[in-house]
Amino acid sequence: EKAHKLVETLNIDAEVFPLSELANHNSKFDFIISCTGSKEIVLSLEKFQKISPNNTKSVIVDLAVPNDCDIKISENENVKLINVDQLKVRAEENLQARGEEINRCLDIIERQIIKYYIAEKERNLERALSSVPKSIKGIRQKAFREVFAKELETLDPGAIEVVNSLVDYIEKKYISVPMKMAKDILLKETTK
Repeated sequence: EKAHKLVETLNIDAEVFPLSELANHNSKFDFIISCTGSKEIVLSLEKFQKISPNNTKSVIVDLAVPNDCDIKISENENVKLINVDQLKVRAEENLQARGEEINRCLDIIERQIIKYYIAEKERNLERALSSVPKSIKGIRQKAFREVFAKELETLDPGAIEVVNSLVDYIEKKYISVPMKMAKDILLKETTK
């Protein structure tokens, strides 16, 4: 009754018959699906050889616990016997593979979190130090306009150009060196 319902539900062209007729069955088949509540082997090697005298390729799916099908049937190279034990092993292998993939994903996430954390620290440092260039430029302007204004007036254009180049160089170094040092310190602290 359940087998008929399964064939109807799956909408497949399959022949269904009682187990008692199995040994008398001689039609060609591709699949056998077995799932009884029997405590004994239902499909022995001898019965299988009777129903498959031409030794054609076939797949047997044994979903019963204990097994309905004799494991010796799988020794036939034209038969693929799939039972619950094999499915259990395969499921465990799949779970293990998934676990390994989860660990790889966790490693990737951890690396990305560290990269984000470092980038965030660098950005916060850049914000904190953003006033440094402005302050140094302000010092330069005050030096040229107020502190050394009289001395600069006495210089010829070539000398003023040298002074400007010198101050430009020093200004850039006073801006870049502390920022680079601060970033290096931050990176060392972050990677500890």
